[in-house]
Amino acid sequence: IRAQNVCDAPPDFNAVVSAVGKMYSYRLHIAPDQPDPLCRLYCHVLPFGLRERLNGSLSRLQEAANHLVGTHNFGYFANPDPSRPNRSSV
Repeated sequence: IRAQNVCDAPPDFNAVVSAVGKMYSYRLHIAPDQPDPLCRLYCHVLPFGLRERLNGSLSRLQEAANHLVGTHNFGYFANPDPSRPNRSSV
C-alpha cells in the first residue's frame, strides 16, 4: 500500500462510506526462474509449471484477462448505498 496524495479530511469523513473509488494493482512473477526472495511478500508467484509454460510472455495472460473485460455487478463487495451504482466496467 502506498499513499499518492494526502490532504485533510472533514470531521464527518468515513473512509468506508465516503470513498468514491478503489484502485487495485496486482503483481505476478511469471519468469521461469526463481523470484527474488525480497519480492516474495509483494507479488504472487505463479506455480513453476505455469511459469515454465508462460516463459515470461504476457500475451497469454493478457488473452485470459480479456475475458474479464466488461460491465460487472460488484454489489456484494460494496456497502449498500442506493445513490451509487453497483455496476462497474473493467
